[in-house]
Amino acid sequence: MSLANSSNMNSVSIATTLGSSSRAPILIPEEYNSWVGHMNLHLNAINEDIWKCVEGTYITPENMATLATNQATQTEIIRKLELQAKKELMSRIPHSILSQMNDIILLNANKIWESLEN
Repeated sequence: MSLANSSNMNSVSIATTLGSSSRAPILIPEEYNSWVGHMNLHLNAINEDIWKCVEGTYITPENMATLATNQATQTEIIRKLELQAKKELMSRIPHSILSQMNDIILLNANKIWESLEN
């Protein structure tokens, strides 16, 4: 293993251990690609629909969408998934990066994710 690879593994390991073992690592910009994979796994492990909110691919289950009486419930489920996705993302992104995002409170999880890609 090269020294560079060893260094990268150590920094990911350190970032992972800076909290509970059930948390994804904190974003280190130089290790973005690795972090994306960790976040994908982490969010899918919590709830696949949270990851879908981040990706922007969440689709309301058809059985809920067809029941008019469940419209409020459906909206609340989506709101909670979005809130949890955003909380998970923001807790793993350093303040120095978050502060560069305009109106982050107004952004949904997918828009935060997309802004990190750019």
